[in-house]
Amino acid sequence: NIESSTTDGSTKYSLTIQNVEFSDEGVYELRSDYLIVETPFIRIVEKPIQAATVRTVTEGDSLQVDVNIDQNEYQQISPDNLLGQITILKDNRPIINKPEINKWFDGKQFKLELKNLSLNDRGLYEIDIQGQRSPICLLDVKERQPEVFLLDLDRNTFDEGETIRLACTFPQRPGPISNWFKDGQLIHPNENVQLIDENNTFTIIIRNAKRTDSGVYEVRIGSVIARAPMIHVIPKQPQQQDIPTQNIREGDTVTLSVEGLQANVRPQDIQLLKNGKPIMPSQKPKVIIEDFAS
Repeated sequence: NIESSTTDGSTKYSLTIQNVEFSDEGVYELRSDYLIVETPFIRIVEKPIQAATVRTVTEGDSLQVDVNIDQNEYQQISPDNLLGQITILKDNRPIINKPEINKWFDGKQFKLELKNLSLNDRGLYEIDIQGQRSPICLLDVKERQPEVFLLDLDRNTFDEGETIRLACTFPQRPGPISNWFKDGQLIHPNENVQLIDENNTFTIIIRNAKRTDSGVYEVRIGSVIARAPMIHVIPKQPQQQDIPTQNIREGDTVTLSVEGLQANVRPQDIQLLKNGKPIMPSQKPKVIIEDFAS
């Protein structure tokens, strides 16, 4: 813009160059029919880059930042209109969808809020107004560590074929989706496994348990983990019959009677065992098997 003004018979000429670039360097002259006025060499230096402040948050949190804008540079623009001209960039790219952004002017300061931040939101954030960029912050998002609760069980050892039922209840629901895991592997429901999510109570039912169902079970919801102690599934023990005890004196002879055998069973077909092992003829005690029915 070139302007001139006259005061007390003197004329003042002014030249204004806005948004200067390196190509604007040089010597400027004002020429008239009888006069040439030169300026000193005008040098354009690189604008110092403001270092971006490092901000650290935890995933899921929001971050509010004060945006430093020299309002003297935009006196012709109202704050509301200026808000509409602010573009937020992340790593040199305009933000379209995520993270969610709120920006406003509180009467003194422009403010910016990045909401519900995730690990993918790490990066350098800048504002762009009419082609001029200013850094906002260098954002680092830390992974949120889950809260781990241990379930209190009446027992954690089950026989094969039994039904295992694990459940936990929260006063408030920690998140929208719940998943059960066994030894870190996601569990899918099937004919033997039932998953129930009802009234902030999360239940897993394992019917006809097998030894392969042994492991550590946990339910994950939001940033909370409810973990059960190690579950053991052991082979089902056969029921032992009540065996009568007979006391004798050393050197006595004992007669054992077995009833209910099939009629065609011969004495030589019967094998006597002691503590689960057959008694051989050469071993003690001396065994004679007879058929008293004959």
